[in-house]
Amino acid sequence: MPPEGRCLVDPWWDDEPTLRYRNLADRLEPHLDIHHVHLASWFLARLWYLSAGTIEPALNVQAGHGVADGGHYLAYAVVENAQQQGIAELLIEGMPNYLRVVIDYRSQQLDPEALLDCLSQHLLAEPWQLAVCRIHIHDPEQPHNPKLYGWDGKHLLGQG
Repeated sequence: MPPEGRCLVDPWWDDEPTLRYRNLADRLEPHLDIHHVHLASWFLARLWYLSAGTIEPALNVQAGHGVADGGHYLAYAVVENAQQQGIAELLIEGMPNYLRVVIDYRSQQLDPEALLDCLSQHLLAEPWQLAVCRIHIHDPEQPHNPKLYGWDGKHLLGQG
């Protein structure tokens, strides 16, 4: 990754270059009174609340259970402009002690900082408006140690 998590050029969407940007978690953590090991659970429960649960089909789970090396969850979301054209894709990866949000975009007019600011503002507007949600991710290499993410109505789930 370049210094300070800045942009990378990478062919990804059609033949147009895309830029990748990673640092949403760095913007969120200082504003939340939670230990970093629960950030992925908070993010999931906040997205669940903001999307009224429609984020679930975008996750790598079925009926609340999934399988992934390392025990992480993945979600993809498309960002559209006012004309409903896809201008960016978010890759969200929640892990027991880490959250990564990658923005892949094809529009050179899209300002990744502005998109991150907008997303951060929505997430932090009412940070404790969370939806009850639970997902279990099983790591095939650790079958007896599933990773649990989400919010039970009182506590953020997961290791910590």
